[in-house]
Amino acid sequence: MDNSIDINVRWIMFGMSVLPVASCLFCIFYTFVSNSSLVYAASMADCAISSSFPTVSVSIGPWEPQRLIWITTMFIHIPMRLLITMLYPTIWPQGKLRNFLSISLIAETFATLLVSIFHVQSIAGETIHAICFTFWAFATGGMMLITITLHRIHGREKGNKSIIFGLYLLFSLICASSHPISTKFCIQWVYALFCLSEYALMLTTAAFWISILSSLSEHFDRVSIHLSKTSHEEMLPRVNTPITFLSMVDSLPSRPLRVLLIDNYPDANGSCLPWPTMDRTQRCPYPGWCLEILSNLVAANNISVEYIVEPIGQNVDWGRIQPDNQTFSGLLGRIQRDEADMSCLLYQKSVVRSAHFEFSIPVSEITPSFIVREYPITLSSLLLNCLKPYQDSVWICILVGVIVQMLFWPLIARTEKSLGLRKETDRWGDSVWAVINDWLNGGDQQFFLYSGVLLRLIFSIFQVGLLPAMYTAALLFALLSPSDNSPLKSQNDALRLLSSGSYKLITDKGMWFYQEMVASSEPLFIGLREATRNNPIVEASDANAINLVDQGNYIWQVQDDMSAMPLVLTSCFTIVFSQGLPYRSAHFLFAKGNEWRPVIDQAILKSYSMVDTIRRRYFVDRIWDPSRSDCPRSPYAMPGPTDPLNFWAIFGVFALAAIGLGVSIIFLFCEVIVDLIVNFRERRANWKVRRLTFMDNGEVRNLR
Repeated sequence: MDNSIDINVRWIMFGMSVLPVASCLFCIFYTFVSNSSLVYAASMADCAISSSFPTVSVSIGPWEPQRLIWITTMFIHIPMRLLITMLYPTIWPQGKLRNFLSISLIAETFATLLVSIFHVQSIAGETIHAICFTFWAFATGGMMLITITLHRIHGREKGNKSIIFGLYLLFSLICASSHPISTKFCIQWVYALFCLSEYALMLTTAAFWISILSSLSEHFDRVSIHLSKTSHEEMLPRVNTPITFLSMVDSLPSRPLRVLLIDNYPDANGSCLPWPTMDRTQRCPYPGWCLEILSNLVAANNISVEYIVEPIGQNVDWGRIQPDNQTFSGLLGRIQRDEADMSCLLYQKSVVRSAHFEFSIPVSEITPSFIVREYPITLSSLLLNCLKPYQDSVWICILVGVIVQMLFWPLIARTEKSLGLRKETDRWGDSVWAVINDWLNGGDQQFFLYSGVLLRLIFSIFQVGLLPAMYTAALLFALLSPSDNSPLKSQNDALRLLSSGSYKLITDKGMWFYQEMVASSEPLFIGLREATRNNPIVEASDANAINLVDQGNYIWQVQDDMSAMPLVLTSCFTIVFSQGLPYRSAHFLFAKGNEWRPVIDQAILKSYSMVDTIRRRYFVDRIWDPSRSDCPRSPYAMPGPTDPLNFWAIFGVFALAAIGLGVSIIFLFCEVIVDLIVNFRERRANWKVRRLTFMDNGEVRNLR
């Protein structure tokens, strides 16, 4: 005989959030009105004054009927909390964050029990209660932070969760600071602030849980506990499936699940013959991660499947919306027209897709990336190696400091001469050299005014002592560290390059990334929308896209489950940039109201460990890039991190010295030419005089 108990999610919300808050508020109000003497005795016990505000702990305490009401509430609240502790993490894909979420939920439940048992008037004392309360606050805050992080990573709307978490942090800081201040310095209004902050802390926690349970109701409508007995004679029931999370449908639809199969590696591998190959074999170890996931789901849940197999080698049109009639082309169009229930492809949510289709719960997650060509190493780039330790703004500040020094140095010297403190002053040119001499050699310039002494002191500390030492250390680090030739260091670099028009963006307009660029309100997509307003997006096939990237001045948007990733990762001089780009959860996609979606949701919930294993085998543990050993090496290539420095590594230093020597030689020739031009007439006149004198002397000798 089988029995089941169904619990609606609304009752879980009531037992988790509404009931504890209502009980706590009742205890506070009852204590404030009827037991004011208890409040006076418990609050600020070491001070001559007391507060009329009861804390949450004092309100419950050991007295009745508050204690009875709270214990009764806990008998209802704790089972509901345990159900949520098991249920809530299952809506997220397998990963470290999901494990941390489970740990934080268990810790919060345990801390709630500790705070209730070791109340402020218990035999354990106030210190143990404070430790338990702190443990609860940290566990709750950790749960909130992990929840918000999961929403951000998987691209879900956080709603008001971030605001509630911010308020929770604010009230936590007020509680942590106001209680020791009020008890140590006996400040009544600070203790009242602590009590009010504690009330607010309780309310923000309840509000956060209500927002979680509201979103949870989108995945589950009830929890069903099944009890079964092997025979009528058994006195106690045996629990075969202690807790089963049901979706909106209990039985399978009467018709088979129609699935489109497309040759689109790594989703489905058309090179594995016969096509399609659903499971791993010795000849085909990677039949496609979506195929493996789907075959495991249908086999484990006895789902009847009808595969609609497309020919091998066809280009995949994921589906684009047609503006004239709001229908989709490609695969999405076939699902929209009910030619198939789903395709063996994993889609990401976007504003446009969500308006026309339904998504399964997350199957896995993907990471978008930008592909760019690294900057080529040329002689001109090597010249800048010696300037690389500092940014341009730092070099400008150093130059301005030296120029200011060159102006004020002779000005102070002339002021000292006018005051009779100095006999003579140098020329402006000599003063400039004195500054450079001080910078390089320490110098011996002396001042008599305090302003000059202070100027020399500052100059000696910063420009003579600190800056050269900083430059030496930074230059050595720049020479010894591997060169970074990536045009992208952050998202802002991509936006800057696209806004300036120096780079163009390559993306598929049928993909979620472009659809989010058109309609999303996330900062990155808003920035990309503005950056490409006057810089049109380029569409190209995978082969053409990698050729454009190899030419330079193109940014190609891809993601780690695209068929082009092996080509990208084995291409020479390409850089994969994904830092800070928004993660997206990957889903199966269905037409609105499709009866198979709840069934697939149930199957996914039971199989997250299997999905995670398959994902790791395809995208984490598999080596795509052997070594790129066949890539041509630049003649100006920098040495590796363990290689000795070669000539090109310090070419910039020698080049600057050569440039300085060349400039001095040019100035020498210019000075000689200017001197010849300026003194030409004088030299000509002197030459004539010498000639006439020579001639006169000759005539005199002839006369003799």
